[in-house]
Amino acid sequence: MKVKKTEELSKNSTLEEVWRSAKQYLGGCDALDIEREMLGKLTCPKCGNSSEVFLPLESVSSAIIPCPKCHTERIPFFFHTITKNSSMLSMTLSEVGLPLWDILWARYNDNYIGIEISGDAILP
Repeated sequence: MKVKKTEELSKNSTLEEVWRSAKQYLGGCDALDIEREMLGKLTCPKCGNSSEVFLPLESVSSAIIPCPKCHTERIPFFFHTITKNSSMLSMTLSEVGLPLWDILWARYNDNYIGIEISGDAILP
């Protein structure tokens, strides 16, 4: 599959900006797929305490799993797809927890393109 380097997009770009780039490349966008599983929220089933986390799954420490109020193991909410109605579209890639130079996969109908977030590259 094709990957497009996008130097105009960086860790400070919003998912909405990535979405617009995807629409330019594909003629539309149905979803943005993240290459990794992401943790978005932890919710306590006992007391209802909930907190947004936004970390790649591989960066999650077991220390954040217990509820800070009642110490019950919290239920995780994972995501790896952003749709057009997502409340996360206004968030920056950094706020969502995506690492530098990550690739998001845009899809529209049967077409896909990888969008490499290249704007944080250090220039010589």
